[in-house]
Amino acid sequence: MSPIRNLKQSTKEVLHCYDYMVMDPEAYNKKEKGLVLEVTEYPCTKGEMFRADADAFEEYHAAEKHSTLSVPLKEPAEQREFVNADGGIARVSPIAAAIDMHTGLGIPEDGFEDHNDVYYVSIKYKDGTEYVVSEHDLKDVHKCREKIDNSSYITYDMEGNIVLVFNRLVDIGNIESITANKAVHTAKE
Repeated sequence: MSPIRNLKQSTKEVLHCYDYMVMDPEAYNKKEKGLVLEVTEYPCTKGEMFRADADAFEEYHAAEKHSTLSVPLKEPAEQREFVNADGGIARVSPIAAAIDMHTGLGIPEDGFEDHNDVYYVSIKYKDGTEYVVSEHDLKDVHKCREKIDNSSYITYDMEGNIVLVFNRLVDIGNIESITANKAVHTAKE
């Protein structure tokens, strides 16, 4: 993840940043009602610390200051579900898509899934325009003119779905369909 820096609000003493994160709503700390970040302040630069001899390293390590920071979470983003002809689900929010890698995509469920097996993901809007989220060659399966990566990052959820975090906000109300590999997902009614 690369936080987005807000230089207009930032000062020499305080850097204001924000980021979008994809997570299971059940994964955050219930007591704090959000994420708890552990913060470590070092008494020197990382380079100085790791170039130091063993005694100096221990002194640096002992001088570290540890604290926590609670980050409140907003309500989960609205989602829409899309389904392919074989029943595979693609859940889409304004910031990401979680796509069933197996049902309808032809990727075997063998425990060796790789995000590279999903070689093409696009969103077709109702006005006919298209947002290609990701496209790359896959030997003996798919060839493209050039690799396209319009995602911020790619990960997996707890169900093993591939999750592509977009590099822009998506208007989910204007989506006509989502294509993953050759499987077209249309709005689930």
